[in-house]
Amino acid sequence: MSGEVDFELAHPDDHHSGPSDHDDVLDNGRPPSRSRWSPGRIPEAAWVVLAGLVVAGFVVGYLVAPHSGGRSPAATTTVTVHIDASAEALNRLVARVESPYRLGDDERPAPNVPACPTIPTKGDPVRTMMTALTQQLSGFAARDAANTIDADQTLCAVEVRARDDLGATVVMTAEAPPNVAAPDFSASSSPETGTTARDVVAVVDGWRVEIGWMGPTAAAPAPQKLLAIAHDPTLRW
Repeated sequence: MSGEVDFELAHPDDHHSGPSDHDDVLDNGRPPSRSRWSPGRIPEAAWVVLAGLVVAGFVVGYLVAPHSGGRSPAATTTVTVHIDASAEALNRLVARVESPYRLGDDERPAPNVPACPTIPTKGDPVRTMMTALTQQLSGFAARDAANTIDADQTLCAVEVRARDDLGATVVMTAEAPPNVAAPDFSASSSPETGTTARDVVAVVDGWRVEIGWMGPTAAAPAPQKLLAIAHDPTLRW
């Protein structure tokens, strides 16, 4: 769950050749060489220094100014910056845990391509998800749940929010294919002293399962235990 942002840094063509208008001015406008200095005249060494400064100024201007016209296009370098997705996932988890509103069903305005799986006629996805959860973390009871259904009335995702007697909250989401393949993801933080927020994501055969846990730090499960729940095959209806 990470993003990438590409920046392009433009550099002038390193092989730009041929005399420029600035070179002509410097070559043609340079005063005759003088072996001796006389009052009122600038020494030849000073002219050399002055010419160097002028050339340096034009070079800096060339590098900074945008190039157009008949000049060759600027070379580009792509810099890739990795943006950590952990903060986004954990912030979303905290918001879900602390929300006073019940989860509500959602309907997508257009059919998925390919379509989401047909709603199973046997078994309840919410009950199945709770069974997978309590096999690894006992004491949790469902607080509320929501389904995401597409225009064909097929089931695309299920979200369950559950709590235990210790005050911990789990938010589980199972989403039907298609989903982009990705390695297992886990992230942890401490939103406040004595509290831990932990989020994991697993994508298996196109199914994406995300499990977030938030509660007392002393009771925080290991990421491997949450990932074991996310890999439970019963979560794919």
